[in-house]
Amino acid sequence: MLARLQNSCMPPTVFRERDVSGVVGSYIDQGERDPALIACNTAHRLFRTRNCSVFPPSPGAPLAVRAAWDQLVGYVDHQFRDRGLSPGDASVPLGGVQWASISTAAGSVDLELYPWHQPSVHEAGMATPSTLWTAGPGDNDRSLVRDYLFSALAMAGVDTAPAMEDSKLGRRLRREARETILASPFNDARVTSHSAALAGGRDPGAHGPNDPGVTYMLGSQGRGLVWANHHYDDLARLAAGLPAKRGVDLQGAPIGSGRCPMTLYLPAVNLAALRGAAPVFTTDGLAWVDNGKDTTHPPSMVDALGVDASGVGVGQ
Repeated sequence: MLARLQNSCMPPTVFRERDVSGVVGSYIDQGERDPALIACNTAHRLFRTRNCSVFPPSPGAPLAVRAAWDQLVGYVDHQFRDRGLSPGDASVPLGGVQWASISTAAGSVDLELYPWHQPSVHEAGMATPSTLWTAGPGDNDRSLVRDYLFSALAMAGVDTAPAMEDSKLGRRLRREARETILASPFNDARVTSHSAALAGGRDPGAHGPNDPGVTYMLGSQGRGLVWANHHYDDLARLAAGLPAKRGVDLQGAPIGSGRCPMTLYLPAVNLAALRGAAPVFTTDGLAWVDNGKDTTHPPSMVDALGVDASGVGVGQ
């Protein structure tokens, strides 16, 4: 178990071996065979603070930081030996996604590792930032957005009332939360259409030529979520090493054999941006350390498998 770090650069924090193991193991499982790179990426995820962000640490770094770094390097080397691996070995082919079940209850160790590099689902099926979420009976656009915002506010440790209340702040944050979901390329490539009706609203002209419709649930690109069960079981496909797959055309009509509720990636959002006098729901400032993509993209193990668009181009 890594030592408790107590120095001016880093607040006292206990990093449990299970936390380090999960991060190091994910890099090895992806095929990374450079122990130094694994150690650096892990240190940036678990040890970095505003005042201490360079790894390997310089000779002038606080003693506790250098000691933790040395322990981490030894741990990575130990993992290579245990698995019979050597630096520079050929990478293993990308396999199926192994889903982690996370908890966001107060005091959960999972919260220390947010955003979750390991593809994750919430243990109770809650709509939670940085997880993949599958719609259930009774879910709709309104409930999803409110639940997603509620979870983010709770994780940020701030008042959750804006998720539900009809205030200027609440309406703005819910609009930003909806746009964040729709801005995910992974979601847009699979489960969106131009149909306001299928997204929970009303298409323009439905009640006559002067009917403007109800289209607030369509994103800035003019597409919204298709709530009908016309989708593929993408959690199962990804677990089998297959790409996620689009099951609807741009009008929302089913294509192929998908008849499941949709699965969404709910982007990891910047919890710090939700704190303070002017909260904002945004992914700004967050990126995955192993591929550099912002967190509107799913974790790299999901992103690498890609999406079978079924011949549908979302730019059409």
